[in-house]
Amino acid sequence: MKNPISEVVDQITKLVEVEKIILFSKKTDLNGEVSSFKICVITCGNDVQEYEKSIYIDVESDIPFDVIVYSSENWQKYLSEEGSFCNKVNSTGSVIYG
Repeated sequence: MKNPISEVVDQITKLVEVEKIILFSKKTDLNGEVSSFKICVITCGNDVQEYEKSIYIDVESDIPFDVIVYSSENWQKYLSEEGSFCNKVNSTGSVIYG
């Protein structure tokens, strides 16, 4: 069986033009199986609201997940701001695509 996070990443990369995906939270059950996760998607395009909506509507997953989408331009802008959410995700998360 494929990793549920990888399955979601595969689907997202087919929906939108992705520069990078960062996993910044993952919960596991008592058996060590992933029970939920949160990812940040940095896109090459600027229509982040439409991308986020499309991901939530079109991506199939057996476990709950949250996604936050940034354009590459906004990601770079906020990344340099100390204390910003982008800075925190970048420093504590793991790049899983890109």
